[in-house]
Amino acid sequence: MGGDDSQKLRPWRGAISSLGRSKPPAHCENQHSSGKRRASLPGTYPGRASRASEPVVRNPENRYNVKVHAKITQLTNLIDEAQQLLRKHGEETWANWLEEGCSRIRDRDFAGVQHILSGFGGMGSFNDLYICPTNHHVIEERNVDRVNNKLRALSSEIYKLARDLQNEEQAAQVNRD
Repeated sequence: MGGDDSQKLRPWRGAISSLGRSKPPAHCENQHSSGKRRASLPGTYPGRASRASEPVVRNPENRYNVKVHAKITQLTNLIDEAQQLLRKHGEETWANWLEEGCSRIRDRDFAGVQHILSGFGGMGSFNDLYICPTNHHVIEERNVDRVNNKLRALSSEIYKLARDLQNEEQAAQVNRD
């Protein structure tokens, strides 16, 4: 892929495009950096590319690792559901952004969690996305509230799980040092 892009995020202040159709922040795009070792998600084997459906834990008896694996699986499932909802209504930009983060998370790359979190907060963020015909989405006016409520619920759960994983990674890093 041309280098390691983990944990190399540029600061972002955000921007909104016309008609409320926001684009992911610039730092959500692929970035290449020096050859530093990737941070793997806690409870996983560093550098091992596996799928969320595979139980990859250092010690199956360790409840922490099993708990983290369950959160990873739950997070990727929620992201998949949000992607499908966005694609159904013609919001490809944010669907692709979610897909990129989810792919990294499934490959046990902690940068995927950071990628997802980077889209929350600030102007033009994922939180600001509003599905409606005015924003050129494929949706009937009568479904706007229902779809946006579903999107808000999904994004809230995605953010919560990603923050939990980030906090657990930070705690694990302190324990490793």
